[in-house]
Amino acid sequence: MLFGLDEFMIVLTVLGPLFSARWARHLTLVRLSPEGPQLPRWLEPDRKTWPLWLGVGLLCGFMQILGSLSLAESVVFFIYAVTLVTLSAVDLAIRKIPNDTLLVLMLGRLVELIFRFDMEQMAASVLGLLTGYFLLTVIAWTGFPLGKGDIKLAAVTGFCLGVQGLLQCLVILGLFSAIYLLLYQLTKRDNLKMKIAMGPFLAIGMLVSYIFPLQSFLDLSVA
Repeated sequence: MLFGLDEFMIVLTVLGPLFSARWARHLTLVRLSPEGPQLPRWLEPDRKTWPLWLGVGLLCGFMQILGSLSLAESVVFFIYAVTLVTLSAVDLAIRKIPNDTLLVLMLGRLVELIFRFDMEQMAASVLGLLTGYFLLTVIAWTGFPLGKGDIKLAAVTGFCLGVQGLLQCLVILGLFSAIYLLLYQLTKRDNLKMKIAMGPFLAIGMLVSYIFPLQSFLDLSVA
């Protein structure tokens, strides 16, 4: 076997974040307008930014270890982690979620479905996609600050995790958003008119929900 769990952990923690940094820089540069914001320092090709990216990679690798994933699940988690880190970096930089990253996330789920070849899982993915899209669309209609990219990301999250995983992800999103808003308000920088990047919060929720699905805790409590 060319790759095992240890090899995937090394690739995820070392090469993964460096690839994410390069990919995020490219996606950001092609979307920057001359009148728009400048490329953030942490996206510039500078070795001083490597510790930040490697730290993110180590965190993802640690999550992979805690999840006790199989080889197939490790492949999927690697795709999710690298893509979600990239997506979060771009969203933080220019408040946009590239469609390229959403397509790769869906590809990761398709890889998992091919491994399992489970029709119930396929149906659950389609239902999760529709639920994520319509649920976030309704929430956006209520005035919650969600962009089209956030809605599409929620739909893709539903496709990848199913309805239950999507709801778990949204709970985590709400928790982290509340903490962020509280800390932001305490700093009293302004009147909270700044648009919040939801992509990173959804990304955290998706990774945590994939590694620690709520169903596994329910099964433990029943046992």
